[in-house]
Amino acid sequence: MTPLELRHKLGTLAKQHDDELDAVEKELRGKYRLLRRAVVMEAGEEVCVNAELEEVWDEFNPRRSELPPGTPLVEYD
Repeated sequence: MTPLELRHKLGTLAKQHDDELDAVEKELRGKYRLLRRAVVMEAGEEVCVNAELEEVWDEFNPRRSELPPGTPLVEYD
């Protein structure tokens, strides 16, 4: 093989390698985006549930700062 043919073959192999890397990168980015989206959605749902639970808790167990002054505190056993 001549040096020109070797350079051409090297260029062709480099392009194939780059194309394969691009395909793998695209696939991994797609999987990452799907997983990230699922985590964000799950976290959002968890935040909503936690907020609802906190609201219900506050209804039955008001914080001291929310009680009018002089309100007697009731303790449960």
